[in-house]
Amino acid sequence: MIFKIAKKYLNPKLNLIHNLTQLNYNSYNIDNLTLVLNSTELKIIITNISFSAQINLIVDSNSNANFQLNAKLFLEIIKKFPGEEINFKIKKDILEIYNKNIKYSLNIKSKNEKFKNFEITKDFKEINFESHKLKSYLENSLFAVNKNDSRIALTGVFFKINFNELTIVATNGIEFVKITDNISNEYSKIEFIIPKEILSLIKNYLEFNQKCQILYNQDQIIIKFANIKIISKTINKKYPEYQGIIPQENYHEIILAKEKLLNSLNRVYYTVAGKSLIVKLRFYNKNIEINASNDYFFYEEVITTNNFIEKEKMIEIDYLKLREMISTIESENIIIKTFASKKLILLEPYSSISNKKISMILFINN
Repeated sequence: MIFKIAKKYLNPKLNLIHNLTQLNYNSYNIDNLTLVLNSTELKIIITNISFSAQINLIVDSNSNANFQLNAKLFLEIIKKFPGEEINFKIKKDILEIYNKNIKYSLNIKSKNEKFKNFEITKDFKEINFESHKLKSYLENSLFAVNKNDSRIALTGVFFKINFNELTIVATNGIEFVKITDNISNEYSKIEFIIPKEILSLIKNYLEFNQKCQILYNQDQIIIKFANIKIISKTINKKYPEYQGIIPQENYHEIILAKEKLLNSLNRVYYTVAGKSLIVKLRFYNKNIEINASNDYFFYEEVITTNNFIEKEKMIEIDYLKLREMISTIESENIIIKTFASKKLILLEPYSSISNKKISMILFINN
C-alpha cells in the first residue's frame, strides 16, 4: 500500500500538529498519532481523554488504511525529510517513509494496544464566525486568562450568545475584558467556557478569508476551520457574575493616541528596567505624568492631552499588564477612564467601524 504527499501541503500543518501533541491539557500527554487514509484523503488525528483534533490533507493514493504511530518520531522525520514529495508504504507493521535517496522505517502501533480515546457526544448547535473576527476576539481577551487559576471557570474564555447578541468575557482578577458584538445566530441563551489552551492554539492558525464554525453542546465544543477540526471539553462550571464590574458612576475621561502612550511607557520601562515594574500615572490639568524608579534611577515623562482633568488622581499600576492591554486595542486613539472611588482604570477604543465594543479594566495597586 503506497501513498504520496507533497511537502508544500504538509509543512504548513506540521507546527499545528506538533503544538497539538505538546498540549498537556488536563495533564494527559499525547504520544501517538492516528492516520486514517481514505483514497485521496489523509486524516491525521491527535487525541487524549480531554480533546481531539483532526487535520485533513490531500494525498496521491487509491488505498485505505487506519494505523497509529509514535507522534514525536513521525514529526521529527517529516520535518527533516529532504525533497518536495514524500512517499509512504505500509508493510505489515512497518511504515516506510522514503524517496529515491533516503528511507525511514517506523513501527505501526498494535491494534490491541490501549489508547486514550476521546468520546464525541451529539446534539450540537452550530454557530458561524468570520475567522478574522474570532481571531480579534481572542487577541483582545486571552491575555486576561490565567490557565493555572485555582478558580476553574476563570481558566477559559466565557461566551454568551443570545440570538444576534454576542458577549465574551475574560478575567484573572487583575485584568478584565468584556467584548460585545453582533452575530448571525438562531439560538437563544447559549453559554459556554472554552479552555485557554485550545483558544491560544487555534488563534495562530485563523486566517482572514476563512469561515469558522463552532458547534456547541453542554459538554463539548467543536471548532472547524479550513481543513482542521478541534474537539474539546468545555469547562463545565458556572462563570462568576461580571455585570457589576464595569462602574456606572461618574468618571474622568482622557482621549489620547495609543502609540504615543505606548512609546512613553516603553521609555519609562527601558530607562528604569525591572522584571516587574510598577509605574505611577498622575492625571492633572490636561496632563498624564508617567514615572518610575528603582534603586539607582528615577524617570519621569509628561503627556499632554486635550481633556481637562478637574480632580488630580495618582495611580500605581503594573507596567507589563498595562502595556499588554493597550497593545490589543485596535483603534488609533484610546479612552482612559478613572473613577474617584474605584481602584481601577477602564480602557476603551475611541472609535470603532463595527458594532464591536470592548471594555478593559485593570485593577490598580494603590
